[in-house]
Amino acid sequence: CEMSGYTKAELIGKPHNIVRDPDMSSGVFADLWHTISSEKIWKGEVKNRKKDGSHYWVNSIVKSILDIDGEVIEYIGLRNDITEAENYKEILKKNPNHFGSIFYLGTLFVQAERFGLAKPLLQKAIQIKPNHANTHNNLGNVLSELGEHQKAISCYEKAIKINPNHANAHNNIGNIFRKLKKFQKAADYFVQSAT
Repeated sequence: CEMSGYTKAELIGKPHNIVRDPDMSSGVFADLWHTISSEKIWKGEVKNRKKDGSHYWVNSIVKSILDIDGEVIEYIGLRNDITEAENYKEILKKNPNHFGSIFYLGTLFVQAERFGLAKPLLQKAIQIKPNHANTHNNLGNVLSELGEHQKAISCYEKAIKINPNHANAHNNIGNIFRKLKKFQKAADYFVQSAT
């Protein structure tokens, strides 16, 4: 309700069309219904319209709920607001080298743990603005999550070279060394992050 601007009473029992944005292809909904009617899980991104006429985007997962006889009794959907990411994508369509949009979209993907999507964006951000410490730090976080520890350490070290007081980069290197059971090296970086 909060995302759409409608009250519960205005939405309960109403078809999804109440929030459907006219820009959204009917083919997406045909695919959704075909998928869930086949008792499979549907995943996708949907553009909706708020009560005030503005739009919002959601990453959706929809699944059939079956009774004991295997008949569909209802559907359940989980939605996550991705409007901010979609807005950055729109800016990038118009200006593919817009550093702020590339950096923030990459950061949003890190926060959503979509590391494979974050990595190329942050790499591109570094090409555009190589002396941005937070971009190196965020790329280090992505590489660490992907198990590329040496490359992650290199990114964190670049962040520290740009900003010697970058506490997060010191702490992140310490965490990698702790994972690798190199406790003395980890302790050294943890001490540096605290100063």
